[in-house]
Amino acid sequence: MNLYFSLASSFATGCIYALAGRGKITAGEFMGRWVLAAIVFHSVVFTPAFLYALVFYPDWSVMYFFEPLKFPPFSWQGWLYSAAALALSFALLMAGFSYGRKRVLGAKGPSAVTIIAFIYVVAVAVMFVLFRRTLYVGSLAQYHGEGARFLFPRPLGFVFVGYVLSIPLGIWFWKRLFARKPSHL
Repeated sequence: MNLYFSLASSFATGCIYALAGRGKITAGEFMGRWVLAAIVFHSVVFTPAFLYALVFYPDWSVMYFFEPLKFPPFSWQGWLYSAAALALSFALLMAGFSYGRKRVLGAKGPSAVTIIAFIYVVAVAVMFVLFRRTLYVGSLAQYHGEGARFLFPRPLGFVFVGYVLSIPLGIWFWKRLFARKPSHL
């Protein structure tokens, strides 16, 4: 995923998981099932998609706004850059979950649904306005010189679609899993 969409999506995903746990989240518990579900989703689905784009398509990841940082494969600078981007992403996930949790528990302020809708409407609007930056992949020179290729059927296109579809599928999975009674009781 491109860096901007990924970071906004991290916050929104945290809010979505807090709303999905509505009725199960209590005031005294923060590290419950739903925050762990959000962390697992982020680790299993989001992190590989985010790192794949960041490592293999760095120009696309920053939407060709500037020359991205490029490091030799498996260099310590590349690992540090990736770790910093992931730490920011996880921090935004937890901030989104915390915000959604506060709204679920009745705190005043804009509703989490409003925030989620705003984030995704702005993301879609930006992707629509900057469609060429979103749907074409290549280096910065190729983008400005008409050498960029359409996102599909490249692997990045399938990663992009898979990530977007995985959010509702992840919520469905966790709701089904948490609805079951433990077998040892």
